[in-house]
Amino acid sequence: MLIKLIKYDLRSLNRFLIILHGFLLLMTIFLRIFITGQIHLSTDTDGFLFGLAIVMYTLLITGITFGTSIVIVVRFYRNLFSDEGYLSQTLPVTPGQHLLAKTISGSIWAMIDYVFILASLYIGIATPAFMELFYENQGELMKELGFTGKYADVTAGQIILVLLISGFIGCVGNIVMYYASIVLGQLFSSHRVIGAIACYFALSTLMAVISFIVMFAADLAYGNFAIVPAGTESSLSLVEYMVRILTFSLALSVITAVVLYILSYILMKKKLDLN
Repeated sequence: MLIKLIKYDLRSLNRFLIILHGFLLLMTIFLRIFITGQIHLSTDTDGFLFGLAIVMYTLLITGITFGTSIVIVVRFYRNLFSDEGYLSQTLPVTPGQHLLAKTISGSIWAMIDYVFILASLYIGIATPAFMELFYENQGELMKELGFTGKYADVTAGQIILVLLISGFIGCVGNIVMYYASIVLGQLFSSHRVIGAIACYFALSTLMAVISFIVMFAADLAYGNFAIVPAGTESSLSLVEYMVRILTFSLALSVITAVVLYILSYILMKKKLDLN
């Protein structure tokens, strides 16, 4: 039954998200052919236009990501906590199966969105002129970023693998937080949608505060948890800094996702009232 639920949820999400990401693909091709592909980065004007194109493309990606999240969230809410939820409750399925199925289907599409964005960024920005400029300055750039010592032999494949793993954890964590916010919103006697939005911002703020406190404590305890000028004694390169931040962020995401998933499961098991 779990597999059937996942397939059903994916079919419902596909109707909107395939169109949304098809639009992203078309805009990426348009950007590459008519904008970034025509810029040779040989003058300051070319550099400005390339930067402007990146800004425009960033706005497009932000919109696509936001739209994907909205579709996933609305699907979860409507299927379980609206009038449609009454029908879902009649199925021979436990609340835990509902939650797991929707977490899996939502995470699948969140990950697809993430991969689409990475791929479209490469297609749109990695023009021949850009790649030529990158390869000409690759050695100096890698050195400035801190790809020396134990990081000197890092390959592009390893970087992509790290991006995919961190992206997967982040996608699942975001989906779980969305769903937990909606479930917590059902504890409100009225205006539950507003309550869910408030819960999401409250959880996001709480995570930000916890991150700040832990990072500040780590800086006091171990020192150098920030970037300092290159060449400074015990300096921390950008790569080392990012590795520390990424490790901490992933650990926090996993812990948060587990806690919020268990909380959502407990609340859903108590059969929250539907409106």
